[in-house]
Amino acid sequence: MGVTHKLKPEVLSFIIENKQNNPTLSCRHLTSLVLEQLHIKVSKSSINAVFKEKNLSMPIGRRPKPKKRKFNMPVLPVIEDAKISRLGDLPQEILQDQEKEKLEKEKAAQEAAKIKVLEEAKLRESERIAKEAEEKRKRDEEIRRLAEEKVAQEAEENRKQEEAQKLAEEKAAEELARIKALEESRLREIEKLAQQAEEKRKRDEEIRRLAEEKAAQEAVRIKALEEAKLRELERIAQEAEEKAAQELSRLKALEEARLREIERSAKDAEEKAAQEAEERKKRDEEVRRLAEEKVAQELSRLKALEEARLREIEKLAQEAEERRKRDEEIHRLAEEKAAEELARIKALEESRLREIEKLAQEAEENERKQEGARKLEAEKVKQESGLQAERERWARLAEEEKKSKQEASKPKIVNEEPVPVKAESTVVEVFPEDRVCSGAIILKALDALIGGSKEINAVISTAIGGKPEDSINLTETLLFKSLFVKDKFSTLGDLVGVRYPQEQLNNYHVQIKQVTGIGLDVTKAISDVFIQSKGVKVNFIDKSVIHLDGQLHSSWPATRFPYDFANTISDLKTNLNKCFFQGQPLVLFSPPGYDILPKDFFNLILNFRSKDNYPVSLTLFGNQLEDLDNIPLGPENKCNLIFGLWPWQFTSSRKVKKIGEFSLKYIKELDRDLYLGDVEIDLFRAALNQSVSLKGCAVKTDLKGKIRLVILNSSEQAMDLDALAGTYLSHWRFLVMPAMSKSFFPRIVLVWTQQD
Repeated sequence: MGVTHKLKPEVLSFIIENKQNNPTLSCRHLTSLVLEQLHIKVSKSSINAVFKEKNLSMPIGRRPKPKKRKFNMPVLPVIEDAKISRLGDLPQEILQDQEKEKLEKEKAAQEAAKIKVLEEAKLRESERIAKEAEEKRKRDEEIRRLAEEKVAQEAEENRKQEEAQKLAEEKAAEELARIKALEESRLREIEKLAQQAEEKRKRDEEIRRLAEEKAAQEAVRIKALEEAKLRELERIAQEAEEKAAQELSRLKALEEARLREIERSAKDAEEKAAQEAEERKKRDEEVRRLAEEKVAQELSRLKALEEARLREIEKLAQEAEERRKRDEEIHRLAEEKAAEELARIKALEESRLREIEKLAQEAEENERKQEGARKLEAEKVKQESGLQAERERWARLAEEEKKSKQEASKPKIVNEEPVPVKAESTVVEVFPEDRVCSGAIILKALDALIGGSKEINAVISTAIGGKPEDSINLTETLLFKSLFVKDKFSTLGDLVGVRYPQEQLNNYHVQIKQVTGIGLDVTKAISDVFIQSKGVKVNFIDKSVIHLDGQLHSSWPATRFPYDFANTISDLKTNLNKCFFQGQPLVLFSPPGYDILPKDFFNLILNFRSKDNYPVSLTLFGNQLEDLDNIPLGPENKCNLIFGLWPWQFTSSRKVKKIGEFSLKYIKELDRDLYLGDVEIDLFRAALNQSVSLKGCAVKTDLKGKIRLVILNSSEQAMDLDALAGTYLSHWRFLVMPAMSKSFFPRIVLVWTQQD
């Protein structure tokens, strides 16, 4: 029996209740109803299993078509045969044949008219289908154009990333060249130090060689001195021998002692010189060793520094390579995400188009059924009226036949002409005078849309030096006066809202005529009324510009939003005046987009939240992007922003900080109760490295149900939850239409022109 055990009780009761209320519902139709109202996807086989289990399945075969109703013709009165007494009198059978031919001709004419009406309906239907196909083609082209623009924008971002990567690589190359030049200078410095150490070593060797030569010269000099002393001693000894023989032994001993002393002194001097030479040699070797150790240490330090720099360069190169790979991975993921997003958007759009086509087909089918029922009812009424007329005609013919029989017994003139039957006069219903419209209501409605009377009244008020609100009703009365019968102003007063005496209207008219040149100003005002404004540019003091469409639905990244969002200049100025001059908030719909919060809308929130940044002017532009009007603003014209978010929208650009308790609140603007809870959300854009914290309310229709909508306020001063919800929902009333009471807050997704 299928998989009915997987369905929840509320889903089962919903399916059974709808099937019992409408036995002609199919499994496919119920699948769409469950998905639309309960947001649960159920297969057709599960619904068919429920039908079989509850004996709700329809009989096999085609549905029987309703049989056409047959109408019984009334029994015609019996007319006795009459004798032919003249040429004008014909037998009853001939009259009946003529009447039948006439009825057949009328029936053929009715069939031809019916066929013509059907052909015209088919022609209109084909034109409507062609128009819908053209609109669908335009929508597809718009979606394709948006996808191409998004791909182009992503390509531009990728190009910027590549340029940034190229700059980083160039910077790394410059850093590498600088390090290389520094290393080369350090190597030259090391070579210079090594050269200086080598020169010092050579100088030390030269000093040592000179010291050795000096020591050798000193030894030769000492030896020469000793030899000279010896010769002098020998001479003195020879002289002493001659003088004193006694002193010879003493002198000889003294001489020997002196010789020993001299030899010892020479030996000591030689040993001292050798010791000094050895010490000098040791000092030189120590100096050379210390110099070599210092050079080796300097070389090792420079080598370690070089290796550290090489490692740093390799690390920078590795980081650059990893950054490049990471950027390539991010780029690839972004491309895949963009492709998936495009595919998802395309699938959503196709599903929505299929759903719209399905709804259109169902609406068309319902309309055809209603039209068929209306036609059947009209045909029934027509047939009944025809039958009634036919009965009256046959009764009249019977009465005339009876009169002709009575007159047949009287003498008649043979050449008497037949008296033709007079046609019945049609009574035209004359409406009472207070119901005469003359198209004034239609013109009044059109004037309310385009604001023509307001612009004309503004010109007149400026010319006569009065206030526009004091003379608007008088101006409208003069404009619509020519559509009503003279001196019959009761309906005119009902149309305008105020009844004025004729004398006051004449005085006002004379006052206007006295102003010279007002005709040209009024003509220009009338021509300007029919100019549409595609949107408005909000110019801030920091030179930033935010684009809004003419109907103030949302902000856009450029001026390529739909022309259907354009508005008349008068209506747009009225709405802007309420927001920037009368202190009312700017209430926008949900910003276009799915995952990432649009840059322009985020900048709009930041500008409205900033204390120093404020709008300096508003520029209205047309369909050709030409400037139509400029409205200067000041710091006192700053207003706050109120907008809504769907629960599934911008999940990657928001962070919920707080969701309070839900309580039942009465919304007086809607005259209904809703569950509201205070909420605080952080909105951010990673590309800009900025975030903003906003407070608002979350909306539920059922305390145990899901959140249907989140309404946020850019002002730092908190609003009451019921006032905030009433302000937003009263502005966008299509979200809470009575016809959608079962599917309150439907999951609506508009086809936006996305430029991020």
